[in-house]
Amino acid sequence: MGNSGTLADQSNEGHSGYVISQIRDGIDGWMSAARPDVVILHIGLNDLDRGIDVPNAPARLAGLVDRIYADRPGTGVIMLGLIPTTPDLGSRVAAYNAAAKQLQAPSTRPTTCRRPAMASTRLVIRVHVPLSADPSQGPAGI
Repeated sequence: MGNSGTLADQSNEGHSGYVISQIRDGIDGWMSAARPDVVILHIGLNDLDRGIDVPNAPARLAGLVDRIYADRPGTGVIMLGLIPTTPDLGSRVAAYNAAAKQLQAPSTRPTTCRRPAMASTRLVIRVHVPLSADPSQGPAGI
């Protein structure tokens, strides 16, 4: 669990490389320990990329969301749409995003954010470098 920002509770948590089932396996403990008001999910791409029971990935996501609500009723859940990281993932990601959006229902289901309008061919990974106190000097320490 990391800390960032200026709010009273700065905790955030991420699990790089995990698949939906791994998040589901740990969610009860994480929810109990962190007691979050909001959970942001950006998961499923590893399942799709690794070919892990792709047709049932949305069902696993639904099970995870159900578990979050069971663990902490009233928690806000925001699901971020996935971005296909390689051209061959495009149709799988589109189908998954569409299924994830179907999980929504008024006030009791997660909010789904559409993925950014970006093709995998335009995906660029950038590193955040903080600016120095004087913006005319560029990034600090460079």
